[in-house]
Amino acid sequence: MAQLRMRFRGPTGYVVPALPPEHTLATLNPERDIMGWIETCADGLSTASWTPADFQRAMLEPEGLAPEQIFVVKDVSGRVVATATAWQKAPDKGYLHMVSARPECRGMHLGAIVVKAVMDWFAAHGVAEIMLTTDDFRLPAIKTYLHLGFLPDLYDFDMADRWKAIYRKLGVDYPVYYYRWEEGRLE
Repeated sequence: MAQLRMRFRGPTGYVVPALPPEHTLATLNPERDIMGWIETCADGLSTASWTPADFQRAMLEPEGLAPEQIFVVKDVSGRVVATATAWQKAPDKGYLHMVSARPECRGMHLGAIVVKAVMDWFAAHGVAEIMLTTDDFRLPAIKTYLHLGFLPDLYDFDMADRWKAIYRKLGVDYPVYYYRWEEGRLE
C-alpha cells in the first residue's frame, strides 16, 4: 500500500506546546548524537540495524541534508529522545523527514516541537513548499501534522477513502477540501 502524503498549506494558529522541563532542542551533533538518533528512530522508523555508516550514507550524504537540518530533543542526561529532519529537495521544496520519538516519551508533544523546528528552518531558508509521507496507522503524528497546517494530498485513487477512515479514527470532522497537488488546486 502506498504511503500517505501531506503538504503544508499554511499556518493554522495551533500553538506548539512548550518544551518539557529539563529537555533541550538542538541540531544534531554528529560526533555525539548519531547512536542516540538511531535508537530514537529504531522503534518507529526501522533504523534498529543501522550503523553510524548507514546514518552517514542515508542522512548526511544526500544532496540537501546536513547536521544543522536534523533537529533533536534531548533529555536532562543529553540522550536524544525525539527527532525530525528538514530535507531541502530544491531551493523552494522541502521534505519533512524521519520524525520519531522514543516510545517512553510519546505524548509529551516532542513531535510537534521538532516538526515546528523543521518548519521554522524551511521558512528561514525560503522554502515555501513542504511535503511529508506517513502511514495510516500513525494517528498521533497525523493529528500533529493536521494541527500544524498540513493537508492530505490525494495523489492516488484510494486516498480519499483512506483519509476518511483516518479522520473517523481521530474523531475529527472530515475536511471539506483537500489539496490535489498535481493539479495545483483545492477541492
